[in-house]
Amino acid sequence: MFKKISASLIFALFMFPFLTVAASFKTGSSFFLKEDEVISENLYVLSGNVNILGEVQGDLAVVAGNLMIGASVKEDIIAAGGSVNINSNVSGDVRIVGGNLNLSGNIGGDFIGVGGQIMLLEGTQIGKDVALLGGNIHIAANINGLVKLSGQEVFFDGFAGNNLIIRASKIKVGPNARIKGDLDYYSTEEAEISPSVIVSGKINFHKLEPKNVKQEGFRLRFVGVLSTFWLIKTLIVITGALVFYLAFRAGVKLLVDSTVNNFGQNLLKGFVAFVVIPVASVILIATLIGIIPAIVLILVYVLIMIISKVFSGMLFIGAVSKIFFKKRDFELTWPVVILGVIVFELVVSIPFVGWFIGLVFSLSSFGALANSFYKKFYRSDGGLGI
Repeated sequence: MFKKISASLIFALFMFPFLTVAASFKTGSSFFLKEDEVISENLYVLSGNVNILGEVQGDLAVVAGNLMIGASVKEDIIAAGGSVNINSNVSGDVRIVGGNLNLSGNIGGDFIGVGGQIMLLEGTQIGKDVALLGGNIHIAANINGLVKLSGQEVFFDGFAGNNLIIRASKIKVGPNARIKGDLDYYSTEEAEISPSVIVSGKINFHKLEPKNVKQEGFRLRFVGVLSTFWLIKTLIVITGALVFYLAFRAGVKLLVDSTVNNFGQNLLKGFVAFVVIPVASVILIATLIGIIPAIVLILVYVLIMIISKVFSGMLFIGAVSKIFFKKRDFELTWPVVILGVIVFELVVSIPFVGWFIGLVFSLSSFGALANSFYKKFYRSDGGLGI
């Protein structure tokens, strides 16, 4: 289930930048969409506190500390936040990562969530499947499809239109539970199942050894820590990328275009510079008289590495737009910068292949920046415009 959740989140967020033909982008310490306001396109928000009370007729993507959605969304919702509350009608799918997740209303598609505490309140209707990974999970909703739940404690008192699969240390199935398929649960002890429960299929108890439960608990905590770390790291990179972009806007745009058009050359330059600069610094230090130049070289090296980290997301989006979407005139704006960083950080998190993609784009970014620094300080025909 965790693989399904991870893959779905990564795929959905990966597709966002390519759906921004008509979109609204909002940032700031807080964002409030009033009841009488209507967004007729996709809406992307990066803010501390977000309150959506007006209708969104496209996709809604939000990264926020606190998020409240109280109006209808005609397409999908993807959100990440400390506290996420959704009390609305959503025509498409809902995918959420957060600390506390509370859901009520009607969801036309799937609901996928990762959180510390997850509640699907009574009266909530979900049209398709549900997959949840969390600490404490409480469900009183009506779900038409397959239900997969994994947590420390799980309480199910709703309707499942297909099989219900639960993996948890403590499991309770309430008196209002109705399950059209089988009930499969994995735990060290039998679940507390109310005698009023109706199960159309079989009830299958898969007993787990205590050590397996401890490992599962550790895995859940580890996933939570990693998710938090990824979110904080991504926000830091986004901040750095925005500062870099806003400070050197024209130069950054030219550098992205140049790097994309000469990707292979910059990749080779990046590899050479990445290896040669440290070696050259060691040689200079060994000569004693070259200590100061070596220190300067090392500082430049570290500076280029930091900038290449925030530049890689811009380069990635530029390359994808040109290669896959045949966009010759790539427009780099601050919303694209934000989305580029998010997508790139998600892509490099993909097991097995992510590190390689990250390495390739990081080296190409490193090569382009090293070449730009060289032109700026040792030649008179270019640079970042700084």
